[in-house]
Amino acid sequence: MKTFVILVCYAVLSTAVILDKEPFKRIIPADRLRDFPGHCFAATLCKNVKPGETWSLSPFCGESRCAPLLDKKNRTILAEEVTDCGPLIDLEKSPGCKLMKEDTDTTAPFPECCPVYDCEEDTEVIYANPPK
Repeated sequence: MKTFVILVCYAVLSTAVILDKEPFKRIIPADRLRDFPGHCFAATLCKNVKPGETWSLSPFCGESRCAPLLDKKNRTILAEEVTDCGPLIDLEKSPGCKLMKEDTDTTAPFPECCPVYDCEEDTEVIYANPPK
């Protein structure tokens, strides 16, 4: 009987999977101040940053990089490459998933501040606001 209980416990534990999400990147137009051409404005720091520099999005969980890009006319424009945790899992619509509050530290630097989810194997994961 002990062996059976141990095997059942092992089977239950082996079907739970910590969901490992990749960082989510997107490009948005950079905030800029007209008196500082060639720089991005980092609103979370309230300062200008040079192309190629990265900054924290604290108190949000993420980071941004001032990214020089070429437009269709081959002119350099500035964009902000935002990297964050991506969309949150809709726990009501994903009943096989739960937020691991004890493993989530929202005050840690990125990417350690991202939420940690534990999902049962083969669970269909539904995101709260899926990317478009």
